Amino acid sequence: MEDIFHFVSYIYKNGYVWELDGLNQAPIKLEQCNVRNWTEVVKPYLVTRMQSAEDGSLFNMMAVTDATLPIKLRDIADKTRLLETYTQRIESEKLRLPEHETALGKHEQSKSRT
Repeated sequence: MEDIFHFVSYIYKNGYVWELDGLNQAPIKLEQCNVRNWTEVVKPYLVTRMQSAEDGSLFNMMAVTDATLPIKLRDIADKTRLLETYTQRIESEKLRLPEHETALGKHEQSKSRT
């Protein structure tokens, strides 16, 4: 018998863990999850797959992940824009502050005269 080589992947998509097996005609929806917990949800499926290979079959495992650097750079850019907005607001309020203090001071002086 000739060895059969194929790939099996597990991914998160649209609220579910999916199994993509090259020997199946379509993806299999395994279990509902979210983007934060899907790696925990998929672990039992990985263990089962590895245990089924204990008959001497060879397999390799690899992870396909998001490139985190572009995500982190976007996050930094968003936070930088937010910081700039807050800085501008603070500076704007500082410019208005003396007027408010002057008006308050005049109000306090008029109260002390009465």
